[in-house]
Amino acid sequence: MKPEFADMTEAFDEESRDLLDAMEESLLDIQDNGINKENMGAVFRAAHTVKGAAGMFELAYLVEFTHVAENLLDEIRNGRINLTDDILNLFFEVKDQMQVLVDFAVDDEVGNSPEEDTQNTTAHLLSQLSIFLNSNTSQEIDNEVEVAVPATIEKVEKAVELSEDDFAAQIAMMISANETKRETISTIFNIKFKLIGDALSDGLDPLDFLFTLSDMGKVIKTTSNCDNIPDISNLNTGELYISFEIELETKEKEEKIREIFDIATDYIQLDITKLKETNPFENTKESAPEKEIKEVKAKIIRQEAPKKEIPKLVKPPVKIDSPKKETKKTSSTLRIEASKIDEIINLVGEMVIANANVIQQASQLNDKKLIESVSVVSRMLEEIREASMQTRLVPIGETFSRFKRIVRDLSKDLGKDIELEIIGAETELDKTVTEKISDPLIHLVRNSLDHGIESPEDRIAKGKLEKGKITLKAFHEAGSIAIQIIDNGKGLNPDFLFNKALEKGIVSENDTLTDKQKINLIMAAGFSTAESVTSVSGRGVGMDVVKRNIEDLRGTIDLESEVGIGTTMTIRLPLTLAIIDGFMIKIGQQFYIIPLEMIDECIELNEQHKEEILENNYVNLRGNILPLLDLREFFDTGKLGVKRENIIIVHFANKKVGLLVDELHGEFQTVIKPLGKIFRNVKGIGGATILGSGQVAMILDIPMLITYINKIALNHK
Repeated sequence: MKPEFADMTEAFDEESRDLLDAMEESLLDIQDNGINKENMGAVFRAAHTVKGAAGMFELAYLVEFTHVAENLLDEIRNGRINLTDDILNLFFEVKDQMQVLVDFAVDDEVGNSPEEDTQNTTAHLLSQLSIFLNSNTSQEIDNEVEVAVPATIEKVEKAVELSEDDFAAQIAMMISANETKRETISTIFNIKFKLIGDALSDGLDPLDFLFTLSDMGKVIKTTSNCDNIPDISNLNTGELYISFEIELETKEKEEKIREIFDIATDYIQLDITKLKETNPFENTKESAPEKEIKEVKAKIIRQEAPKKEIPKLVKPPVKIDSPKKETKKTSSTLRIEASKIDEIINLVGEMVIANANVIQQASQLNDKKLIESVSVVSRMLEEIREASMQTRLVPIGETFSRFKRIVRDLSKDLGKDIELEIIGAETELDKTVTEKISDPLIHLVRNSLDHGIESPEDRIAKGKLEKGKITLKAFHEAGSIAIQIIDNGKGLNPDFLFNKALEKGIVSENDTLTDKQKINLIMAAGFSTAESVTSVSGRGVGMDVVKRNIEDLRGTIDLESEVGIGTTMTIRLPLTLAIIDGFMIKIGQQFYIIPLEMIDECIELNEQHKEEILENNYVNLRGNILPLLDLREFFDTGKLGVKRENIIIVHFANKKVGLLVDELHGEFQTVIKPLGKIFRNVKGIGGATILGSGQVAMILDIPMLITYINKIALNHK
C-alpha cells in the first residue's frame, strides 16, 4: 500500500478480513442450504465493498480481480447464470485469493505489484471466471437466436413492406392490447440520499438502498459526490462521506420509494423530486423508420447481442443540503487495539499487587478505619478487575467458524462426506487463549478427518450412515473452559497403538499399560499411524506438539475412544491467562496459590487416623476414597512439626484428590506471572505471583498434580 495510506492500513486490513469472513460464511450457507436472495446478496455485497475499499487505496490489482468476480456474481444474483458446484468451488478459491491480495497490500509499504506466483494464480482464476461468463453468454445467445431469428426476420421483413404510418399504427395497436395487463405510464424521479452519523458502524450499507431502488425500475443515471471526504488524518472509518444521486424510471409512487428509507430515518438525508412522466404512446410514429428496420434485420442476421447500458458516474451539480436538525444515534460498539486492553489489564494487575500490600500494612497497624477504607477500595478494585477481564473475552464461535471451510475442503480432498456440528459457539474465553488454541484445534480436526472418519464405503459396510460427523463443542466447567472434538469414526484401537509405539521404540514389550495409557501413546513424540506422508498428516510431528502447546496455556488434553464408535478429545483451558482468584497456602516456609475454582473444601487432618492416612496416601471423604498427595514430600520442603495439618480437596475434569498442606491463609487475588525458560518444566508449578510483602508465591498446576497422583495410585493397584 502506498505510504500516504499508511495510517489507514490497519483499518483496511480489519474491515477486509471481516468482509471476506462474511463472504465465506455465506458461500458455506449456499452450499449447505441452497442459494437464496439473502446469502447471494451477502456474497455480492462483501466482494463489492472490498473492491470499493481497494479502489480508495489505489489497489488496481485487487480492484480488477474483484470486478470480474463481481460480474459473475451479478449474473448469478439476477438469475442469468445458474450457480453450479464448479462455480461455487471457484468462488471459494476467489475468496482465498482476495485474502492473499489483501495481505500483500497490507504488508507492502511502497505500493508494489504482487509477486509473480500471486499474479499467476490471479490470472488463472480470472481466466476461469471469464470462461463461465463467456460460455454462458454464448450458450444463452445461441439458444435465443435458434428460436428467435427465423421468426424475427419474418416480422422485420413484413414490417419493411408496410409504410411508416401502417407500421406505427400496428405498434400502437400492440401496446393498446397490452394496456390491460400493465400500467403504461412511468415516472422519472431524482433521488438524493446520504448516510450520516454512525450509519456504517450500526450496519447500514448504501449499496442495499441502491440495489433495492434498481429492483423498482430502470436506473437511468447514478452519481456519487466525494467532495466531502476529509484528509486521511481526520477520516472516521465508521462514517460515510459519499452522497448519491439517482435518476430512476419507475411505475411506483413516491411514497413507495420513501418506504425503502424508513428503516434508516435517523441516519439519512433524503430528497426525492419528480422530474417527468413517460408515455409509450408518444412519438410512436418516429420509432420505426424503414432504415432502422433494415439495420435491425442486418444485426439479427449477424446474431449481434445488444449491449447492456452501464449507469454512468458523473459529478452531481448540486450538493445535498444538510437538514437543520439532525438526530444522531451513537454507536454501541467501539474498536480498540488489543495492546491497549493488555496495558489496562497489566495496570490492574499491578494495582491488585499494591492493594495486597496495603491490606497487609493496614492489618499490621490494626487501624479499624483504615481497614474499612481499604476494604472499600478492594471491592472497587474487584469490580474494575472483572470489567477489564470482560473486555478480553470473545466467543469461541469466531474460532469454530473457521473450521467449516477446513472440513469442507479436506473432506473433498479425502473423498469423504463429513458434516461439522458446532455446539456452544457463544461460550466466551480470553482472546489470547483463542488465538493460541487455533493451531492445536486445526491439527486435531485434521486428524479426525484423516484417521477418525472412515470412507463412505467402509461406513456403509459397517452399517453406519454414509455421512460422517465431527462435533466441535465448548462449555464452561468449574472456572475453566472445555473444548471437545468428537467424531463418530472408527475409534482408537489400544492394541494397535501399542504395537505401533513398540515398532518406533517408544515402549518396550515388558511395559504393562492400561487401555487408557495405550490410547495416550498417540501423544508421544514422533508417534504416527500414517503409512505414508500426505498433505494432511503422517510426518510424526503432531499430537505431542499439540499437547505441549496446550500445556503452555496451563491446559490439559484428554482422550476417550471406543473402537467402532468414535473418539472424543477434550481440551480444558483456563478462562484467562492474567488474573485469577486464588487460595493461599503455606508449605514449610514457602507460600503457594491454588486457583479458587478448583477447590471443593478444606478439612483438618484427623489425628486419630493421621498415621494410617499418611502411610496409605488416601483420604476417606464421607465414604469416597480419594488419593492423597503430601505436598511437603512432593516439593521436598521437610516436615516442620506444625500443630495443625490440613487437607485441601481439589478437582479437575471430574477427578478429585486431596493435597496435604501446613497452613491455610485464605483467598487471594492473583496476578499470574509466567515462568522463565529455566522453571517452565518444573512439575506442579504453573506460574508465579507477587505477594503484598514482595515475596514470590508459586501457583500450583492442579491438573498436572491430579494426573501425577492418579498415575501413582494406578501403579499401586
